[in-house]
Amino acid sequence: MMPEIYEHLPGFQVTYKDGGLIAPIDGPTTGSVLIIGTATDGPVGEATRYVKQESAESIFGKYYNPATRQKIEGCTMLLSAMEAYNAGCRDIRLVRYGGTFASAVVKREPVGAESASQDAIKLTSVYNGSVYNSVGYKVETTVVENLYTEPTINQVFKIEKPAIKSNSWAGGKYLIYPFKTTSAGQILSGGEPKVPVIDIVSTSSGALDAMIYYKVVIEADDGTLYIRRGKTGQPVEFELTDIKTLNSLISEINQEEKCGTYLGAALSADVLGTDVALEVLGETEDYVAIPNGMDSDIIMLEDLVKAINEDQYNNVVTAEVIIPSGASPELVETIMSTPCDELFPDTDSYSYLTGGTNFLPYTSDNYLDIYQQLHKIYELIGDYQVDSVVLTGVNCDDKVTFPGGAFFTNFGEQFANYCADVNERNYEMFGVIGMRPASNSTAAGVSARVKQLINSEGSLNLKDSNNYFRYATRYMEDGSEFSFELENIIDPETSLQKTVGQFINVVAMPELFFVDPIIGTYSSNGAAAYAGLVSSLNAESAPTNKIIPNAVGMKYSLSPSQLNDLTGFRYVTFRQRHGGAVVVTDGCTAASPLVDGTKSDYSRLSTLRITFAAVNVVRTCAEPFIGEPNEPPQHNALNTAIRSGLDKMKAAGAISDYRFNINATIRQKILGECSIDLELIPALELRRIRVSVALKPTF
Repeated sequence: MMPEIYEHLPGFQVTYKDGGLIAPIDGPTTGSVLIIGTATDGPVGEATRYVKQESAESIFGKYYNPATRQKIEGCTMLLSAMEAYNAGCRDIRLVRYGGTFASAVVKREPVGAESASQDAIKLTSVYNGSVYNSVGYKVETTVVENLYTEPTINQVFKIEKPAIKSNSWAGGKYLIYPFKTTSAGQILSGGEPKVPVIDIVSTSSGALDAMIYYKVVIEADDGTLYIRRGKTGQPVEFELTDIKTLNSLISEINQEEKCGTYLGAALSADVLGTDVALEVLGETEDYVAIPNGMDSDIIMLEDLVKAINEDQYNNVVTAEVIIPSGASPELVETIMSTPCDELFPDTDSYSYLTGGTNFLPYTSDNYLDIYQQLHKIYELIGDYQVDSVVLTGVNCDDKVTFPGGAFFTNFGEQFANYCADVNERNYEMFGVIGMRPASNSTAAGVSARVKQLINSEGSLNLKDSNNYFRYATRYMEDGSEFSFELENIIDPETSLQKTVGQFINVVAMPELFFVDPIIGTYSSNGAAAYAGLVSSLNAESAPTNKIIPNAVGMKYSLSPSQLNDLTGFRYVTFRQRHGGAVVVTDGCTAASPLVDGTKSDYSRLSTLRITFAAVNVVRTCAEPFIGEPNEPPQHNALNTAIRSGLDKMKAAGAISDYRFNINATIRQKILGECSIDLELIPALELRRIRVSVALKPTF
């Protein structure tokens, strides 16, 4: 029995039993394939629909070096997506894993009792990838041309986007965040050049909610200053006389009954407040927009961090304020209340983020870290529903040894457990993963690899024999330290550890050749192309003997005896038919044999897919009855609905026959449950044709 992982939720649960079936077939699919792999850019752990290669590259970066047009080793996801697409799949999703984030710390001037520069802001790349190591930052002074005043000088925090992607990103190559410690705008003098006289300040945080306009009208010895909000707003009038000083005018503007409800006023720098307003302000022909009236101020650290993180054109970094450990409340207040232009002096050149990598080098030293990353990915996409999943970037049989060396698993077993978890959540899905390729393509190298795969050396460890076991994972992370605890899950019927090989297809050998318009001919294990082919097949058609349409050849050929041995150990292999077409030798899962040595009912992919299709039919028919009375009339209606759905499968040739019954004991009724016991006779695929030939002189 599968564990009831959702104890309190109404719903639907499936148990798969071995019933003695000897030969099976293929089943239906909606054609959705999820590719899990590595890339040079893009979000990690987020499923993204693959529409076309160009749009995928704009998100996940290129899989080749644009300068040399050569494949980037270790970059697997986009090439695998193309292989699946060209093999027939038209519903592909992508999930990236691997790599590390680039980051940098921006230093600031000391404040208070501090004697040396301190960390102020941490910048972190939005995605993993080496491209973010070319993100630069600096503080510089810029000159801003202004229509109404002399050019103003502003200090800005500037971020340089990576040159390799600047053309495709909105907002230009640079992100610029000005430090403004002046007001939101100025009323200017009447002289030439015009200079700020009165600073207009928003009474609320951030920008003025509308552009402010002003107009000065002078008649004889008096005049009027008009200030209005927006182009058509009602102007507020301030009388100007030959004795009213700037100080008194500012006091009047700041009176609440005037326009103090939305803005205030103050003297600009270097202006004497006793000056007569009429003499300083010059007449304007029409209303003038107050320069910078819509700008919001970046004054404090928090303002700068907020501006970076909320910038719609910023798709390179996130920012966070750094507070010194053990800082007193007074020091924190000083840091947060010191303007940015006092914290950050100009820097001569750009500093750059560091530490960003596209993916971890695939070496045994990194296997445990990659295992950890994949564990997190599987948790993120555990409820994502597709028909099949392809894991790229790792080899099924590469061993992951846990600290202490007392226990090891491999990437295939981890992947099979993820697929089993998804199936226990009632999303029927199978996985495809490739084995480590042969070390060389010589006859000796291929023969040695085949012997390894079929375990002809007699290793006692079943994990070396294409068997995958069920376990529950407990993952603990404490800062930079992490550990795994794997607990075996025992089958109560056999008292042995459960196996989960039936949920994955293990593609062994040989490697296939594909042609890409950019990098030319390259080799791959063919796992993605195999999944793409399967997704295009109808329920009654198995992948056995089907052509991989986009494969142009094989790296080497296997003998019939080698193909036979590998198929016996439940590996998917490829062979070349007469005429050169590359075909699937046999569509089998990695389901372990039963205790008595007989094959599992789910040792063939066709059986599994037909079962998935039947389960989906029963689920679709049964779900409308959840919440209805658990009584015979409803059971009869459910029986009719299920029978109708299975009859359609029978008519399509996916199953030869079926039988089922619906029942609910008294206890089940109390618990709100009923049981559906379903037995299927799948349509058996034709795998071998025997021909007897006899010669006669005449008939």
